[in-house]
Amino acid sequence: EVWEGWSKNVVISLQSNPVQAVIAVAGVVSLTVAPLGMVSWTRSAWAKATRSEAASDRAAAVWTSALTVWQIGVPLIMRRDLDRKLGLPAGWTLTQPIGTAIMGLIMLWSLVRLLTGKGVTWKGRTYASNEAG
Repeated sequence: EVWEGWSKNVVISLQSNPVQAVIAVAGVVSLTVAPLGMVSWTRSAWAKATRSEAASDRAAAVWTSALTVWQIGVPLIMRRDLDRKLGLPAGWTLTQPIGTAIMGLIMLWSLVRLLTGKGVTWKGRTYASNEAG
C-alpha cells in the first residue's frame, strides 16, 4: 500500500510533464547508482596507479577518490543535518541510500506505468491511465 501510495503521488506530480519525469527519475537513480559505480572506479584508478607508479595515474586516483567522497558524503551530511533538526539519532542517517534507492525504484516504476498509459492504482482508483502524454 505504501508503494502504491507513493506511486500515485509520483504519477500525479509528473503526469503533466513526462520530460520532467524522466529527468527526476534519472536524478534520483543517479544518487543511488553513481556512488556504487564511483567506488568501483576509484578502486580501479588506485590499482592502475599502484601498477604503473606514474604521477598522472596517482593524480587521477586522488581526484577520483575526492569525487567519490563528495558523491557519497554530501547527501549523508545533508541527511544528518536534517535528522539532527528532527531530533533523530545518527543511525537514521545511514538509511539515506536505502530510502533513495527505494524511491528511485518507485519513481521508475511509476514513470513506466505513466508512459505506457497503464497508470497506477491506489485504493481502487487508477491514476493517469490513458491520460499520459
